[in-house]
Amino acid sequence: IPGRARILMLSGDLDYHSLDSVRDVFTQSILPGRIHIVDLSSLRFLDSSGLGFLLAVARRLAQEEGRLILMSPPPQIEKLLRTTGVHRLLKVAYSEAEALQP
Repeated sequence: IPGRARILMLSGDLDYHSLDSVRDVFTQSILPGRIHIVDLSSLRFLDSSGLGFLLAVARRLAQEEGRLILMSPPPQIEKLLRTTGVHRLLKVAYSEAEALQP
């Protein structure tokens, strides 16, 4: 989404074993002061290290006047976000239009 936001797609598993490669991609993709929408629709598994990583990225973006928004989590991922309370810390949207609403 030129000028306003970037969409990053996660697929497969976001866990301890995949974290290094995901961290590398995010490090190259994150831009200060922008909205970053993480499309979770193809994510199969998310563990505590993956959750911690997403929260750390959100904190970093907030310090740089940016924002991290999670979009379209599958039911099992949404359940995890609610159970852990992450849905209260990060915006969870179900479409691009909803993600871009203030």
